[in-house]
Amino acid sequence: MSDGVSALETLPHELRLAVRRAVAAVEEADQPVPVALYRGLAPDLRPYVEAMLAAAGRVLIELREGFISGYDDAVARELTREGIGALEPIDAAVLALVLLHGFVIPKAQGELPRTARAYQARRVSFETLVNSRIRSREQIRLSLQRLRDRGLLQPGDSAPIRPGPQFQRLTPQASNLIEENLILLADPDGALADAIRRRRAQARSQAIEGEKR
Repeated sequence: MSDGVSALETLPHELRLAVRRAVAAVEEADQPVPVALYRGLAPDLRPYVEAMLAAAGRVLIELREGFISGYDDAVARELTREGIGALEPIDAAVLALVLLHGFVIPKAQGELPRTARAYQARRVSFETLVNSRIRSREQIRLSLQRLRDRGLLQPGDSAPIRPGPQFQRLTPQASNLIEENLILLADPDGALADAIRRRRAQARSQAIEGEKR
């Protein structure tokens, strides 16, 4: 619905309100919003919700439990290039370890479904992070708190160390990109890492060819 925002004005007032309420819900929720709770998430009104989100560089993400919003992949890449939302080095290292031990390794070992995404990762013990020797125990504790405050880990001092609600806001493409980058980091000489590099090189080559046409 390319002109969905304008088309929204053609809806009756009650339906326009339902769409706006649904947009607010998926933008503000910590967890996926069940379709049954918001009229605007029903199939007939969902395109209007998607159009309103798209106007702000956002997309509607469907999960098993319902819907939530996140950044469009192109917008996310631009924010990354500009360094917006970048983590401190230690926080990035701790988060990478949580994803590596809780998601990438279990998935590679068949302990998680092949279709699993980062927010479905297993819990990681504090000792696993300490044994990595990236920093002291106290520095890791402080890093965990900062990551929890940003929703990148499950909130709460006693919560299990697992990816937090923000990972539900990743598009499938963004989630796959994170997984691939962690594979490249953990096993750069492995067959899977080699396949990832070949595929990316082919994609870049095709993009360049497309620009020349």
